Amino acid sequence: MQKEIITTVAVGNALTEVAFKNFGASEMNIFMTVLAKMKNQGTRDVFMDFNELRKLCNYTGKDKKRFIETIKTIKKKTESLEIEKDGLLISFYFFSIFALDEEKGNVAVRVNNDFTWLINELTSNFTRFELEEFTSLKSTYSKNCYFRLKRYKDTGWWSVSLEDFRKLLNIPAEYSTSNIKQRILTPIEKELSPLFENFEIRKVYKKDGYHDLEGFIFVFGKDKTENKKGSEKTIDIRHKYKAIDTLLNEREKET
Repeated sequence: MQKEIITTVAVGNALTEVAFKNFGASEMNIFMTVLAKMKNQGTRDVFMDFNELRKLCNYTGKDKKRFIETIKTIKKKTESLEIEKDGLLISFYFFSIFALDEEKGNVAVRVNNDFTWLINELTSNFTRFELEEFTSLKSTYSKNCYFRLKRYKDTGWWSVSLEDFRKLLNIPAEYSTSNIKQRILTPIEKELSPLFENFEIRKVYKKDGYHDLEGFIFVFGKDKTENKKGSEKTIDIRHKYKAIDTLLNEREKET
């Protein structure tokens, strides 16, 4: 049987609302590569050998021990992911199994049953992007911005408040707006401009002051070739898993 060629990542739009706190560039690359491999595999165990994983995620380091330690940190960090919905902070773990065999040189993963909908049978409300493009980006901030922009590639713009931008890109609290411009926006603009036609970052200020930054609008050319099945629609994620549905319903009864 011919081995499947993995070139794209496809995830439910809700995953773009998750802040991948303290993920480095290599960790982001490996995580997205694993998601690409797990696509439409349901809750089955998915195996990847180290050589395949290194090649797909564009890992260029030669130190095998460091590579293994990077995989281990992904396991820990995906055990405490968070998403906010309707003022409720939801913590969850993405993998129900994450087994690393250092001797045989492979990793086995299985998605948490409550979140299979994020990577399986995606027909609407999903984001798709090229794995090679993603892994070619150097800046972690560029990576985080890149796949979120891909969510809106059929509209050509993404509007985000300064507060949400800080959360989603895991920007240090002590960064001033000038720090954000120099250390985050400048690398993003440099790396993403070649990938998005007419790419532009517009700053949004509060009405009562030009120097009071409120957020950003990322503008870029629409992707006219994209299948509209993946276009943005309004969706309430509470109906995807019962635990959140129950919590939100109980809170509504109390008000």
